[in-house]
Amino acid sequence: IEHIAKQIMLVANQCKTTAVVVHGIPFKSNTNDLRESPNIKIGSILRENGLSVTYTDSNLTLDMLPKDQINIAENLDK
Repeated sequence: IEHIAKQIMLVANQCKTTAVVVHGIPFKSNTNDLRESPNIKIGSILRENGLSVTYTDSNLTLDMLPKDQINIAENLDK
């Protein structure tokens, strides 16, 4: 996870951008389980290093999440 985040930061620096999009939020494709999601962890590292991160997932909406995970999704942009 840290290696991938470092690679993304390197590319963002080379492209002179401060914003990235992370596509795919659940820890596993075609699920609605956000717990232990590597992409959320990567996004957190990117944010800690000054990048603006937007999360997307074309297969997932808030109404598809279990109640205990809605808080995770609502706090992705913080």
